[in-house]
Amino acid sequence: MMELFDKIGNIELKVRQLIKKINRLKQDQITLSVENQLLREVLAKQQEKLSVFKDKLHLTQQAFEEVQERGELSEISEESIKKYFREMSQCVEWFLEHGVEVKK
Repeated sequence: MMELFDKIGNIELKVRQLIKKINRLKQDQITLSVENQLLREVLAKQQEKLSVFKDKLHLTQQAFEEVQERGELSEISEESIKKYFREMSQCVEWFLEHGVEVKK
């Protein structure tokens, strides 16, 4: 008879442990879902920045090529050239920091 009570006690203990584990897993799932949503928002913002950088780089390249084609390269101020290269450098640095592969 005592053996039966011990077995029932063991089963009850295991059920309580399972309930605690289930509750902990549910809480972990909620935490991970919130974290996942925040990461998605960060990713969306980073992709938006990437798009802006790509557009800026493209426009800078176009402007530089247009001036070069017109043979007006000597008329561009040194400061303008430095500005273009700073902007391109910032774009490249950002790409490298974020592991973005740049494709043509």
